[in-house]
Amino acid sequence: MKKLTKAQNRVYKANLKLMYKNKRAPSLYEISEFLGFTSSNAVQEHLINIAKKGYIKLTPGQSRSIVITDQTVCAYCRRGD
Repeated sequence: MKKLTKAQNRVYKANLKLMYKNKRAPSLYEISEFLGFTSSNAVQEHLINIAKKGYIKLTPGQSRSIVITDQTVCAYCRRGD
């Protein structure tokens, strides 16, 4: 997998933290709010680029469709269940 940029890594880690906390995929708004962004457009663009690099999968047109593809991180997300 290609390496994430600093901004992409920040969005990716926020997504993981919210998934772990809420036990479900976050919405674009929730990620934006968590990171202090005023718009979810930037988050959406970062998520698309993160998906292109293979870290996540997205289902177009479906909310809360972020699926983690990195198995090491998936184990982290399930910790505590």
